[in-house]
Amino acid sequence: QHYQLCVSNFGAQAENATLTFTLTDTTGQNSLEFQYLGGGTLDNYTITWEIENLKPFEKQCFNFSVLVSPAATLGAEFEFKAEVQTVPLFPDTEPDNNVVITTQTIVGSFDPNDKNVEPKALHHDETTNGNWLDYLIRFQNTGNFPATFVEVLDTLENSLDFRTLEMQAASHDYVLSFPEEGILKWRFDNINLPDSTSDEPNSHGYIAFRIKTMPGLALDQVVRNRAGIYFDFNEVVLTNYAETSFFLVSTVEPSRSSAFLEVFPNPSKQLIVVKKASAVPEKAHLFSPEGKLLKALLLTGKETTVDLSGLPDGLLVLRTESGAVAKVLKR
Repeated sequence: QHYQLCVSNFGAQAENATLTFTLTDTTGQNSLEFQYLGGGTLDNYTITWEIENLKPFEKQCFNFSVLVSPAATLGAEFEFKAEVQTVPLFPDTEPDNNVVITTQTIVGSFDPNDKNVEPKALHHDETTNGNWLDYLIRFQNTGNFPATFVEVLDTLENSLDFRTLEMQAASHDYVLSFPEEGILKWRFDNINLPDSTSDEPNSHGYIAFRIKTMPGLALDQVVRNRAGIYFDFNEVVLTNYAETSFFLVSTVEPSRSSAFLEVFPNPSKQLIVVKKASAVPEKAHLFSPEGKLLKALLLTGKETTVDLSGLPDGLLVLRTESGAVAKVLKR
């Protein structure tokens, strides 16, 4: 089984980080074995990667594979845990997204063309902004001749917000188009995907993307989504439905926290107004996208005017001592 693990830096400083991936074999049968480590170091069932100078808004991905023993018990579950650790200069405003834990079930015969979603169930206290869903579409050429091109079509149901689509990764070069609103079409031209009989390891491909749900989904609503895969001019291969259930949805209006931060006008040529929830004075800093400190500020009240004169044009990152972050575009 092939996997890809990605780390993104959403902070304002470049960071060194340690990424670990731990696999827990709950069967006690030693049924799993790492085949490819993607440049990491292996200690028992844990792979470790050292990441240097991960810049703000930069993403690094690592590929690895796991071999399942033919003697493994069907239906057994394995736990996967990925964790990134850093020593940030400022407090991490979202420490919960530094750890991901999920499980996978061992199955026997299966369709190699499938679709998965994480999370599969969500319990949340507000629906104002929707929730991110991460989708993975996998395909394999199980014919007896290489596929010259592959097309993948995905029709989003109206519970998913088409405008928030973000591509995460893909196994091969592709062109993404939108034949109609809500329809995604990936085309892999000249992919020359080998057939599984002659070259099984290279007969696989995948697409990873994420998208937000529409706000205000109803109690116990299920978001269902599947894809259609075309190998050359053959009939469509339909994947399974990937489903996410929503439960215990609350419509309580969320309160503003002390981390609220707003900048206007944005973009701006010279002057901006920084608005925050509290009137208590607070220090803040402006950084370049590479994490270089450009200017120190004192936000004296709920609204403070800041002069951007002398700063370079382009993207700037504003960060307060309390951890609130805002992007500023200077033109």
